[in-house]
Amino acid sequence: MERNETDLAYIAELHEALDASAVTAIDFDRLRLWLEDLAGALPELFRAREEARLLREDYSHRIAGMIKAIVVAASSRQPLGDISELIERLPAATASELIDCHRRISARFRDTFPTSFGLINARRAASRKDNDKHTRV
Repeated sequence: MERNETDLAYIAELHEALDASAVTAIDFDRLRLWLEDLAGALPELFRAREEARLLREDYSHRIAGMIKAIVVAASSRQPLGDISELIERLPAATASELIDCHRRISARFRDTFPTSFGLINARRAASRKDNDKHTRV
């Protein structure tokens, strides 16, 4: 975080120095080293930004899917305007807001569909063959 503040301060300093009256105040050796350092960091920053975009998109789709399933299954339906507004706000939410929303919606989803998260029932349990007999595991 400290580096970001230092870089932002340097960018502001450069911006001011690029004014026609102050161009001679630019330390070009420092600028060259800073640009080399920045060029080395940019690929990682771009990769991290793309990964964050993918994760945010996935979270948004998961939350929206759970909300839609809850609405379809719930006997007391919320007005569709409220639900569509919530879904539309997801892409603009911060990462912490998405995580919090996912936790809350996941809990409601599990409450709405409790059997889908329970233990495996006997009819669907895996079986093992012992001496020509099938035994439930």
